[in-house]
Amino acid sequence: MRIIYIATALAFVICVALLIGAFFYLDKENRATYLYAVNLDGHDIGSIRIDKYVTENKRVYKSVSTMPFADILTESRSRLAYDRKYDLESYEKESSGNGASEAYTLVQKNNLLSFASVFDAEFITLSAIPVRKGRFLLEQANLATYLPFVENYDFRKGRAQSFFALSHFSKYLPPMKVNVTLTSIRDEYLKIEGHNVKTECLLVKIRNHPTSILWVSKADKSIIRFETPSKHLRITRRFAPKAMTFAAEDAAFRNEAYTESEVTFKSGPVILAGTLTVPAKEGRHPAILLIGGYGPCDRSYHGLFSSLADNFGREGYVVLRYDGRGIGSSKGDPKATTDGEATEDAIAALEFLAAQEKADPARIVVVGHSKGAFYAAKAVSRKKGVSGVALLTPLMAASEDESLKNIDRIARRQGWNEEYAKLAKAAETETLNRARFSGNDWTSILGTRCFLKKTRERLAGQEKAAIKIPDVPVLLIQGREDEPLPVHAVSVVDMQTAAETGMKHAVMYAGEMGYFFGTRVNDGLHKFYYQVDPGLAGMIKKWIDWTFAEAAAAKAAAEAAAAKAAAEAAAEKAMRNALAEAPPTQEAPK
Repeated sequence: MRIIYIATALAFVICVALLIGAFFYLDKENRATYLYAVNLDGHDIGSIRIDKYVTENKRVYKSVSTMPFADILTESRSRLAYDRKYDLESYEKESSGNGASEAYTLVQKNNLLSFASVFDAEFITLSAIPVRKGRFLLEQANLATYLPFVENYDFRKGRAQSFFALSHFSKYLPPMKVNVTLTSIRDEYLKIEGHNVKTECLLVKIRNHPTSILWVSKADKSIIRFETPSKHLRITRRFAPKAMTFAAEDAAFRNEAYTESEVTFKSGPVILAGTLTVPAKEGRHPAILLIGGYGPCDRSYHGLFSSLADNFGREGYVVLRYDGRGIGSSKGDPKATTDGEATEDAIAALEFLAAQEKADPARIVVVGHSKGAFYAAKAVSRKKGVSGVALLTPLMAASEDESLKNIDRIARRQGWNEEYAKLAKAAETETLNRARFSGNDWTSILGTRCFLKKTRERLAGQEKAAIKIPDVPVLLIQGREDEPLPVHAVSVVDMQTAAETGMKHAVMYAGEMGYFFGTRVNDGLHKFYYQVDPGLAGMIKKWIDWTFAEAAAAKAAAEAAAAKAAAEAAAEKAMRNALAEAPPTQEAPK
């Protein structure tokens, strides 16, 4: 009897062990985790974790990427869901860092696709886009989106195989239909962390996109390596979970010719923070205010403002640059800031700069970039005493009709087909209508919170006028058109500035320079930044010197004219007094 009990107990233990083993086996089969190191320009800049889940009716790919070397948005999370037959269901992605955040949501139901993208205090959306079944979702910056392509590639057949896909390539635009081709070119052994992994090398080609290369494990079809040679990007699998430490900081420019200090100032109820660059020499100096507007703006502004402050600090200028609302050390909410409030911030910064002990309030110039050029123009139009304003690649407020025309211009430049151009314009129209027909400041679209007030403010005409600048010199500088912003905007601003200021302005084109007028630096030590081209700083300085000379000459002429008028008035008064005091003329005797 005892033997029977022992045998029964042993059988029970074996069954439990088999059940537990089967559970872990099934869990391993239905869930996988992949770790990667990201290398750019020969430097490790971040890490990626991808978790794949397979359930009875769903395939889910989650990704978390950490990029400490990114200048603003340093972390990104995404979730991509298909059904078991690889029909796309949804995609969500959120990027965040330094107070800023961006969100993108895409949902497909009954062969109709809807999306919403939120960035800063703006959004774009479009609903009910007809799509065919079997389309994958591809985002070049997200390695997790490549896994379904690899899982559906027939390795036995090999050669070139094409897939229909939707490409999320811009936060400002709807997803684009693309054709993705994977081509097997060779088998190759890769040595990764002591593992000698047999892989199959695949070329990834997409029209109007740089060619990439995938190395896929022959054993489990996982991605071992991903490269985009033209971008000097390499993502490599890690088999051991080890901590990757990074010490990325903002690029620091130092020179004994100037000092830098942390400052704060108020804009209404909001406290903003910035950096004040002051020449070491005694006395008062000309001053420059820098205003950014491309994406979430901190005081470094992708390195452009740090670099400009260094250049102008060495040349003897007082320079102020500041974090936008809710970014860096500034208070406020960047997701709920209107153009009007951003303009008030620029005016507050201008007043703070003019009040500095070493700043000459009679010699101040404002420099704005992208949408910051719009804020600079608005601020100068309202704040008297500014000597001039420089607008770099200006992005001004546009009417609805002009926005749609801009999309046509971009479509021609980018080579979009007619169907996608119509889709982009439909998204612009639906976005504006969402704001136009709502009385609320916020709304929820696909579960994403969208701020309507900024868009409605533009529609209401409060920020419609592009430029109303007083009679001060204006400098327009346009670089190479390497962003989805039309050069046409500069010609529009040129004509309007001529009308407002009587041709008292200059236009310069720097076709050899990129959007941020410099070289993008990745040294493996600092956050990505742009080292400004000396030619740009030279152009601005030459124009500023001319502006101050013109202002001085105009002031001297005005003072001379005033003195002359005063002298003539005094002479006339003296003559009148003399005539009044003279004795009356006596009549000669007969």
